[in-house]
Amino acid sequence: ASPLTNGQEYTITVSGVADLSGNVATDETAAFTFFIPDEPTAGDVILNEIFPDPSPAVGLPEFEYIEIYNRSGAFFDIVDWILVNTSTERLLPSVSFPPDSYLILCDASNVDAFASFGTVVGITSFTALTNTADSLTLIDASGEVLDIVSYTDDWYQDPDKDDGGYSLERINPIISCSGASNWAASNDGSGGTPGTENSLFGLLETSAAA
Repeated sequence: ASPLTNGQEYTITVSGVADLSGNVATDETAAFTFFIPDEPTAGDVILNEIFPDPSPAVGLPEFEYIEIYNRSGAFFDIVDWILVNTSTERLLPSVSFPPDSYLILCDASNVDAFASFGTVVGITSFTALTNTADSLTLIDASGEVLDIVSYTDDWYQDPDKDDGGYSLERINPIISCSGASNWAASNDGSGGTPGTENSLFGLLETSAAA
């Protein structure tokens, strides 16, 4: 009677179905999500957290990951999006990406290690992140560059955290700045915040002038 809402989960119920002999089937219910993906534009999805140096571990699994954040109000499917590490490209699989949500990208063999943190996207032969400096680019299926981050280990801004075990977190995901002034080492006790709001998110004033 009314249009379905994009991204909404619904339940369908079937009851009272009988065959010609009068045998009535038990009631059946099933859940489904109505989803029509939108087309992203630059800045809709950003690189939000990077874990290039997981050793020695502080509290997180001892594997590299990249977190991306959908800061738009749109629903996306990341199928055929491309993650570029300097010049190495990795194609992303089909995964729904609702507004204001996070995806954890890691090697396919490490998915189980991060499953408790949120939605994980396993990438076969996930390209290794360089500890001291690297360049990451996220591109959608049409070739639109969504975000670029070129980090160095100076971005940690903390000599006690730049030797491993702590992620680099984006301080303010709302502003467009993706340079050093908008990144720092995680303040979380486990070393990072994969799949959730960054521990540095409240420090908006720090990056206001970026």
